[in-house]
Amino acid sequence: MAQRPFPAYCLHRATDQSFCTLREGDRRKVHYLGPFGSEPSLTKYAELLKRAGLSPAIVESAVVEAKASIRSGRGPLPGDRPNSGPVTVLALYNAFQQWAPSHYRLPSGVLSFEIDNFRHSFRECLDLLGSRSVDTLARSDLLAVRQRMVDRGLSRKVINQRIGRVVRVFVWGGDEDRRFVPDSVASAFRLVKPLQPFRGGARETEPVEAVPLADLRAVIDSSYPVLAAMLTLQLLTGCRPGEVRMLRKRMIKRTDNEWVLDFERSHKMAYRGKRRIVPIGPQALLLLQPWLAQCEADQHVFRPELAPKTNRRNLGPSYTSATYTTAVLRACAKAGVVPFGPNRVRHLAATEIRQQFGLEAAQAVLGHSHYSTTERYASLVPDLAKTVAKKRE
Repeated sequence: MAQRPFPAYCLHRATDQSFCTLREGDRRKVHYLGPFGSEPSLTKYAELLKRAGLSPAIVESAVVEAKASIRSGRGPLPGDRPNSGPVTVLALYNAFQQWAPSHYRLPSGVLSFEIDNFRHSFRECLDLLGSRSVDTLARSDLLAVRQRMVDRGLSRKVINQRIGRVVRVFVWGGDEDRRFVPDSVASAFRLVKPLQPFRGGARETEPVEAVPLADLRAVIDSSYPVLAAMLTLQLLTGCRPGEVRMLRKRMIKRTDNEWVLDFERSHKMAYRGKRRIVPIGPQALLLLQPWLAQCEADQHVFRPELAPKTNRRNLGPSYTSATYTTAVLRACAKAGVVPFGPNRVRHLAATEIRQQFGLEAAQAVLGHSHYSTTERYASLVPDLAKTVAKKRE
């Protein structure tokens, strides 16, 4: 696919702000334009492209595409067909992408990243089947798509997730409101079973382990204050990386003489109607106090603007998954430890809580519905097994 000749009009999901990224010399700079879909944001977008030296024709094309992107966010009406002729896989996918923003939203109203997950999941499907009519597809076509993913070296878990999303799009297209996809095709795709461990040739991954405490301490000691505070808060509370990134001042509340983090509708499982309230102790409260003094009620507590001005672009009002992970990896390199991602800090917190208070306590702190999930996070300590073995000799 040819690259567009202009920077795209994009949505910052965490804030519903529009932005575009322009190259300035050897650097890339993010420009925030205002609320996504607003006329002032489109005007500012056009002015930026003009200042960047793009021709009037290209600027006009860019604005037309931006408006089409904004309109597609409202989704087609139920029953609309992708086109009047035979429905191709590409047409089905485009229709789904137009509808998806109306459905895949967090309870807070912010777009879910699941929309991007569908885009990644359809890569091989569009490469192999994009021009095919959905009426002509069979189970073997989906198996061919899955094999392409295996050949790319994707892990078994990722492949099963992506094939599951592909199937959901075809089932969506076959429901009674649309009838884009014949029942026989949707049913055949649903019968494809997930790849089983160590079968089918897909790459297996190692379980995520807790980061060694000594490594985490070294990274915290060598990090700039805002990053050190985020990692320390994760360790003290067992929060997910996304929860720490999205934490706002108004989410820190006092109830029944206790301080808690109330993630309201912004946490991972909010769409299932679950609340996520994390009690915080004296250490965590002491850690948060200087950061709370620097933000308004609706601002994020930990913001990129609080980091040293070494970044080469505007990172927006909050850390993203990518920027937080990148910051941690750079801190690992600086501290001279084996690189780790921020989610491994949550695994460490879970393991320590399980050691000290038991599995049920770890489940309560991490917010899991099932023990089995907590067991994956909070591994048993090998030293305990060694002690038992010695005592039985």
